[in-house]
Amino acid sequence: MAHNCKLKPKKNIIEKYTNLLNNEGEDVVYEYLLEYGMLRYNYKIETSPDLEFLNISNRFFSLFKETGNDSAFQLGRIFRRAANSLYRKLIIINKNKKISNKFLNVV
Repeated sequence: MAHNCKLKPKKNIIEKYTNLLNNEGEDVVYEYLLEYGMLRYNYKIETSPDLEFLNISNRFFSLFKETGNDSAFQLGRIFRRAANSLYRKLIIINKNKKISNKFLNVV
């Protein structure tokens, strides 16, 4: 899949998740994102957290392409993984949620 996103993640997001990644590791960032995503879903925030995380993932991959920063690539991968996990959970919770080709549908 091509990552054509020209936007970069906001500086505060980069710093927040880079620090969390460096201090706590990938698994902690992933678990944090799953919990945060479910909280956003439960509070009915406008953008679905799975789509939001997928967009942020694409932005981190774009940043990696521009800078070669390995942390940006790791974070892009973690956000993508969390987005797919949330999507699968939300499909189970919400039977009315439409199937999207943006996510892995067969695992």
